[in-house]
Amino acid sequence: MIKTRGFWALVLVWSLVPFGSPSWAAQGLEWTLLQQVKLPAEPLDVTVSQDGKWFFVLTQGQVLVFQAGAAEPMTRMEVGKEFDRLTHSAAHEALVLSSRSTKSMEVIRLEFIEEVATEGLPFKGSEKAPVTIAVFDDYQCPYCARLEPQLKQILERYPQQVKLVIKQFPLKMHPQAMPAAKAALAAHRQGKFWDMHEKLFQKQNELNEIKIKELAQSLGLDMGRFEKDMKDPEIERMINQDLQNGFRIQVQGTPTVFVNGKLVRRADLRGILEVVESELKRKKAL
Repeated sequence: MIKTRGFWALVLVWSLVPFGSPSWAAQGLEWTLLQQVKLPAEPLDVTVSQDGKWFFVLTQGQVLVFQAGAAEPMTRMEVGKEFDRLTHSAAHEALVLSSRSTKSMEVIRLEFIEEVATEGLPFKGSEKAPVTIAVFDDYQCPYCARLEPQLKQILERYPQQVKLVIKQFPLKMHPQAMPAAKAALAAHRQGKFWDMHEKLFQKQNELNEIKIKELAQSLGLDMGRFEKDMKDPEIERMINQDLQNGFRIQVQGTPTVFVNGKLVRRADLRGILEVVESELKRKKAL
């Protein structure tokens, strides 16, 4: 998090340098002007999200929310005019407002909605369900395997209200994760994605080229077609799309779970259900 006073001091120093000279250097330090924004009101304080994607500017009675690189605020949050200090709590994903004059404080919880691409991917549940759970999975990840029965419980509880989508996110540390992801998508072309998905997790400690073929055979797949599809560049492209989507939204490990684009910070039955039920209530209230 960037310290507020320091940030505005830097902006002031940068603004004194003639425009057209965007980079400067001194012994042991280089700096570059990344962005200049004209604000609609006097800034009282500013803070930045931990990932650097969001800037929050406190003016009297409002918090202006900017995406990094944007010249205009994405939204404005109405707050009390008494507040003159603003900080960001990364641990709780919250803004903390404080007032020296009234000796008071408010905490605003933030929920960022990410763009999680799910179109065309295998899913379970109702296609038109109001709530979508998207899971970034790795077939050699033991935590992903442990999550599977919990996801099943959620689908059993909300068969019409929840849709489950799997995003392939094979980690480089797992040598069989990429072949397993290709196998799952190759099986999908023969209508057996979920069967293969379950078997890959069940046998995750035994995965290799021979075992993956054995699993495909046990599902009655057309092996000639399966092996051809495993080598199809289109399947590799689909996996890379999931990987790139994950990188853009700061997915750092597996399993990572999103509910309607909202990151679930506690990826277990209780944590996912809390967000699912909150989303169902919100949708019902609309």
